[in-house]
Amino acid sequence: TPGSVTPGIASRYWHPAVIRNDKPVPTGPDDFGPDIYVDFLLDFMERNKDRPFLAYYSMCLPHMAIDFQKMKSHVYLDVPQRDPEGNKTGVRIPGNLKSNTEYIDYLVGRIVRHLEETGLRENTILLFTGDNGTAEYGKGHLEFERGPQVPLIVNGARTRALGPVDSLVDFSDILPTLCDLAGDRIPKDYPIDGKSFAPILQGNTSDERDWIFSFYANLRWLRDKRWLIDAKGRFFDCKRERWDDMKYLDVTDSQNPEVIAARGRFNQILKDLPAPSEADLERLDARQKRNKTQGDRPE
Repeated sequence: TPGSVTPGIASRYWHPAVIRNDKPVPTGPDDFGPDIYVDFLLDFMERNKDRPFLAYYSMCLPHMAIDFQKMKSHVYLDVPQRDPEGNKTGVRIPGNLKSNTEYIDYLVGRIVRHLEETGLRENTILLFTGDNGTAEYGKGHLEFERGPQVPLIVNGARTRALGPVDSLVDFSDILPTLCDLAGDRIPKDYPIDGKSFAPILQGNTSDERDWIFSFYANLRWLRDKRWLIDAKGRFFDCKRERWDDMKYLDVTDSQNPEVIAARGRFNQILKDLPAPSEADLERLDARQKRNKTQGDRPE
């Protein structure tokens, strides 16, 4: 497909291969996939504006594409340059994390403007998040907090403008929260791991989570507001510093009574949660040794 990173490999960016209702959508070399996907989303909201709807948009930005031809693992795709009115200039901005993230901002702006123009803004809940850390900075790594830690922004109907909130939330909480905000309830006989954080969005933090858990590729990670245990079983005192894991203090071997008590609480929690096998931990060791030969920064 012309516009792909590698000829013959279908693209989801420039000259994308798009299927809609089992039929291919005609695209050309100057068509940019993320624009087409947002067009579809806005059309969906327009067609359903007179009834309740859920619009889920899984962005392909800032995902990278594999360049098989050059045998490079990943490359960021160029994005369209736009004038102050939002029109394409015909120029492409070189692809990198910055340009891709800025284009995400432009696309989210389109969605918000559409909600305002259609009168849906005041009765719509906007939830923006990521599914993992970036590929060069922690994706798939539970021995770093950069893997599971992602942004979460919620705005709109039935929420308050609170600014940054220091509460623990994980993805299992999304379903009960949306049901709660929509005035619905999950059946009591339907077990889920999630806990609604709707009260937090309305300014009530009295019933927030005590801890959050992440399990990926048979490795696990657990933290509360202060302490963290990583995939290797190392225990850290984060001192409420949740933005830079390089500042965490490794207290795995500490005999401090406070550390021992915290580690005991974590062990009790982990008893009822999935655990990695010895083979999983051996693979993690191998990956860490490989990373050290390539530099200290995560893949």
